[in-house]
Formats: sequence, C-alpha cells, structure tokens
Amino acid sequence: GGGSMSIGAPDTNPSGDLTLTLPSTIGSDGQVLGVDGSGNLSFVYPSGYGYFRVKMNGDQTITEGTEEIIEFDVEQYDSKSWWNTSTYKYTPQVAGIYFFNLQLFWGNVDTHKIKTRARIYKNTELWSEDYGGVDDVYGHYSHNTTAIIGLNGSSDYVKFQAYGHNDDNSNPSLVGDSNYGQYTSAFGYLLEAT
Repeated sequence: GGGSMSIGAPDTNPSGDLTLTLPSTIGSDGQVLGVDGSGNLSFVYPSGYGYFRVKMNGDQTITEGTEEIIEFDVEQYDSKSWWNTSTYKYTPQVAGIYFFNLQLFWGNVDTHKIKTRARIYKNTELWSEDYGGVDDVYGHYSHNTTAIIGLNGSSDYVKFQAYGHNDDNSNPSLVGDSNYGQYTSAFGYLLEAT
C-alpha cells in the first residue's frame, strides 16, 4: 500500500553483536516465532493451542457397576475442531504435551452409598484416575482428575470414562447441563509442542 516496514535495533547498544537467524519457512497458521537461546528462530505452536471444553446435553445414566465413556456431545469451545461429538474423543493434530481435566458430578445418590471413578485414557491406556465414594443424603457428589499426556499429533486420542456403583444396585447418573450449571465437563489444551 505504499508504506514501509522496519525492524528496529535495541533501545540501548548491546555489549556485542546480536544475530537472530530466521527460519527457512513461513510457518503454519497459528504458529509464533520462538528462539532456542542461541539466536535461532523457528515457528512453534504456542501454549493453549487446540483448547477445548465439552459438556453433556442433559444427564447420562451409567449402568450399575460398569465403566462407560462419557458422552460429551456439546462443544463449548473447540478451537481446532479436534473433539468428536460422535466418538467422544479428542485427537489433536499437533504433537506435544497436553493438559486435561475431567470433572464428574453424580446424581441419584440419596440415602445410599456410591463408589465412583473418574478416568482419563490415552488411546486404550489408563493415564489418570480419581477414586471417590460417599454415604450421602444430599443427593449429589462431585470429584475430578487431571493428566499431562504426550500425544503424537496424528493418531493418539484422549477419552474420558466414568465408573459408578450404588450399594442399592440402582444405576448412578452423571449430571450434565441443568438449571444449576454445567456440572460434568472436561477441557484440555496444548502445553508444549514437541
């Protein structure tokens, strides 16, 4: 448009020459310039890339004494569309280390005891879990688990599962979207690309 662009020198003179070596490519969408400490610049994906948060549209009944995948069918955020609302899996397309959080909110707990597990899987491998249990007359109970997981950026996926056992052999339920808020939910994002 007739304007100019410039790269300025530091405000004060450095004690010696500074060299920053640009990468040989223009990078990919969403990448930023990073430096290796020796002046070599490269394009990297920033922390937070690929973030998502999912919840359930309503409640989910868990068959008594079993473990089931949590049917997160509502994407509140899914910045790169890596969450699948049919398979309930997150398959990022950037290799790196990721952070995940799973929160379960159980209903149908009135006047009896419940034992529960919140689990995060990398593919079919259990990566993180939280055991819980309560003898409750209030009717609800919540707990969560977190994980830091390395994913290959192509085929590795993460899924969230829940186990519930009621001592009266009734089916426990996970409370999803309700008048009180979004109880059962999960989120994750890239910590560092590799």
